[in-house]
Amino acid sequence: MSAFRSPAIALCALACACAAACGAPRAPRETNPDAPALGGTHTAAQSASGAGAQSSAAPASAPRKSGLEIARVGGASIDASELLGMWMHSESGALGEYVDRLVNTRIARDEARRLGVRIGADEVDARYQTARAELDALVKKQGFPAGADAYVRERLGLEPQRYFERVREQCEDQLRAERAVRTWLHSSERAALHVIVVADAARAQEVRTALDGGMSFEDAAKRYSLDPSREQGGRVPPVVRSERSPLAQLAFRTRPGDVAGPLEQEGKLLLARVDGHLPASNGGWAELGPEVLRSLEQQPIEDAEFWQWRAAMERFYEVDLSPLLELAR
Repeated sequence: MSAFRSPAIALCALACACAAACGAPRAPRETNPDAPALGGTHTAAQSASGAGAQSSAAPASAPRKSGLEIARVGGASIDASELLGMWMHSESGALGEYVDRLVNTRIARDEARRLGVRIGADEVDARYQTARAELDALVKKQGFPAGADAYVRERLGLEPQRYFERVREQCEDQLRAERAVRTWLHSSERAALHVIVVADAARAQEVRTALDGGMSFEDAAKRYSLDPSREQGGRVPPVVRSERSPLAQLAFRTRPGDVAGPLEQEGKLLLARVDGHLPASNGGWAELGPEVLRSLEQQPIEDAEFWQWRAAMERFYEVDLSPLLELAR
């Protein structure tokens, strides 16, 4: 999952609703093979399966009630914990995605506050107007010509004013998160890379031979690489120095201009050309803001950049999902 796909989370939810209503297939979630598992989804899914395994050995204790009533049947209350439990045990991955979004948003808000990130009302409005335009185009493409307001009211059964207030809030969160992530990147020591990902050692040797014969790394990436970065000649987001990342360790052991590898990654082999080692910049938003804004105009946040930030934030922000698991078990 990328937290920064325009135009915000609400558009994703509406897209899914449109797909369900109109019979259109839902796009698969993007994954990053070099990214660490995101805590929320990973923990939620594992805990759900773990709870199921335990139930075969011993009766599970009754789930804790939330005290939040969502419905009544024959005068008897249905607690929100029952809904969470059903969701957890039938679609734990989907529940985990939404939990991750909430966790990521909260971390980004706290980081932006710590850094002193500033966002102008005009910037939020511009992002919101883009979101509204994309929402209208989406529902019309899915066969609902009346537009997004009518769709939200008639198909989703929601009040459009409140719905789009949430879209605006999510647009602001998106801007805040983008700036927090990119500020972290610029304040970290990092290596600029191009990569080629291949299936096996024979193909890795073929790539090496092509490079030794004078083929440029970019052309070799376009010809041989299995990674989507081949479309950009193998360019990937900078890799931040980390003892937890084999790719980062390889990048910082390698002189700029040299090709390193192959490095085993998720059953494939990776060759990396190190373009440079970039020093960390000091300061918060006041010092780094102009540089960060320029860089975001040139290159939006990419998935691999986000995953590195998210892994780094785990060292500063404890994420405890036990309350959810207590309610949903």
